[in-house]
Amino acid sequence: GSDATSFNVILLLDDCKTEYTSTNQVLKFKNPLFPAIGPDLNNMYSTEIIVDTSKFESSPDLVFWDTYFGFSKGVLKMCIKTQAYLGDISVTFQKERINLLYDLTKNSFTVSNVVISASGYTMQTVGLNSIYDVLACRCNYTSYACDTKVSALEQNELLFICLRPNSSDVFISNFDMAYTQAGKEVNYFVNMGNDGPETSFLSALFKSGDEIRVISRLISDLFISEEKSFNVE
Repeated sequence: GSDATSFNVILLLDDCKTEYTSTNQVLKFKNPLFPAIGPDLNNMYSTEIIVDTSKFESSPDLVFWDTYFGFSKGVLKMCIKTQAYLGDISVTFQKERINLLYDLTKNSFTVSNVVISASGYTMQTVGLNSIYDVLACRCNYTSYACDTKVSALEQNELLFICLRPNSSDVFISNFDMAYTQAGKEVNYFVNMGNDGPETSFLSALFKSGDEIRVISRLISDLFISEEKSFNVE
């Protein structure tokens, strides 16, 4: 209240009894020396808690993950205890359970508007639609770097697509990839599997650190359509 001289916040486990003291903290205060700052002009105290997504897998006391999607989807269960002080004496406290839902399975990427003709490809522009930012671009057989200049491709040639997250907090654990044309799926050449992405007989997949390179042979159906471009999604 307005008479409080200081304010403190403590992180507890979901039982609202046990203090969260892990040395491998998936949750922590931005400034641990001053977990509560204030009061402001409205007599309010505030605090900021950081979530380290890279530690989801090693935090079973707070992270409860989905049995199907694994650590890519789940909920952080915690309890926040707030205490108000008059001098050094705690005069009131309140506990609040918090469930923080997360879902890293809905990332999406698009390598879009690959312009084609019956004889080959003349140009491509790269677009990206993403929730957590997965970068996608055309690359080549020897490098995971994005090609700055793409050469024309003929039917039955190989297309190289490289993926990488733009944050070190997460990694790409599973995905699917398909040719689409005029808003319709033409062919899936990577599918989501039980233990990660699975390629088809027309594709191959390579990894280097957090980067992934997919190689796929172009199919004739892409050239039969009257459309002059296709996407990889």
